[in-house]
Amino acid sequence: MNIRLNTAIIKVKIQELLSQHLSAIQGLENNIESKVIETILHLTQAPGKTIFLGVGKAGLVARKTSATFSSLGLPSYFIHPADALHGDLGSIQENETCIIFSNSGETEEVVLLLPTLKNRNVFVISVTGNPNSSLAKFSKINISIGDVDEICHLGLAPTISTTLMMIVGDLIGVLTSQNKKFTREEYGQNHPLGTIGKKFLSVKEFMRTSYPCVAETESIKNVLISITKFRTGSALIVDADNKLIGIFTDGDLRRHIEDIKDLNEPIEKYMTESPKTLSENDKIIDAAHKFTLFRCDEFPVVNADGVVIGLLDIQDLVKSGIIIKA
Repeated sequence: MNIRLNTAIIKVKIQELLSQHLSAIQGLENNIESKVIETILHLTQAPGKTIFLGVGKAGLVARKTSATFSSLGLPSYFIHPADALHGDLGSIQENETCIIFSNSGETEEVVLLLPTLKNRNVFVISVTGNPNSSLAKFSKINISIGDVDEICHLGLAPTISTTLMMIVGDLIGVLTSQNKKFTREEYGQNHPLGTIGKKFLSVKEFMRTSYPCVAETESIKNVLISITKFRTGSALIVDADNKLIGIFTDGDLRRHIEDIKDLNEPIEKYMTESPKTLSENDKIIDAAHKFTLFRCDEFPVVNADGVVIGLLDIQDLVKSGIIIKA
């Protein structure tokens, strides 16, 4: 009975706390718009890297925002204010931009940095809960999230305040990157080892260069032997100049199994003519979409003259994590 009662109470509290978060986010919209725009315009033109600072939970938001900036083509790094006071200030140069997160705006380690930042003519942008704090008043631009009530039952642990800071960080990062016309391809280049980055590589990086390629006069039997040898699901049919004229797949075999009376018949009778193809320069993310769109498992890769230069197999994209197949 107690378990059921506690579960019911928890469900109600979840709804209450989510409502508090939503209300805080909705209130944020009207308060920060002009300052966010001002920040984006500055960052679009600002030279050099953007340095992020913050202590505690606000510091974690600053660190995450810095990582988001870097991945979106906006060079940045994070410095802990305590480390800055013990030598890392050397990383902050004249006329650079610092974005500082502090809910109170009175964090001791942050306030102690301000005179040095002023001497170096650093452009300071702050994200605070108190627009009248020392940090807010010092900043060239202050984005105030307002004095919010945390959802912690003690009213102390940073919760809603850090959510709002995170939203502000995401807004200025995403919109500045968009304003600087950062592309999907450039984003992929910043993620060379991840699944995200792989999606922006070209078909050339994934296509097979060893595959069954036969003449239209080849027998069905020999084509099947060739498919088995190369461990593919199809064979490409080409003319004397190696130009693609058709494809014979496992699906073609199933569709025509009752029609095939003799395995020595030429493959041209059962191949699919003029199949869909890819270019080696096509993006692999677009190729992945075509596998779904055309419901096929393999694509011939041809050059501008229609000459076969490779084969892209869906299984290779599944192994790479680009396509998740049930």
